[in-house]
Amino acid sequence: MFSLALNALEITQIDPSAAMAGDPTRLAAITTFTELKRKLDEHEYLNDRYIILPNVSGEGEHLLLRKGQAERYIEMPCLGGYTDGGYHQPFVA
Repeated sequence: MFSLALNALEITQIDPSAAMAGDPTRLAAITTFTELKRKLDEHEYLNDRYIILPNVSGEGEHLLLRKGQAERYIEMPCLGGYTDGGYHQPFVA
């Protein structure tokens, strides 16, 4: 199903046998979690068959848990997130 989600979001897959992956490209057309959910749900084969896990690690330019992002956190259609690093590292919000 992962490749179907990539296709739905118009993300070009990198050949897994390639020595290096290309530079990541931000999905500029999708700016909210609601838009991401709507884009995925446009495809019947994906409708409600995925999990959105935003990065909630500390502070950073593109991370969710930063000042001024409370409304996005409240509005997001997901119940969890992921943190960078190993599971042994304590989560500090």
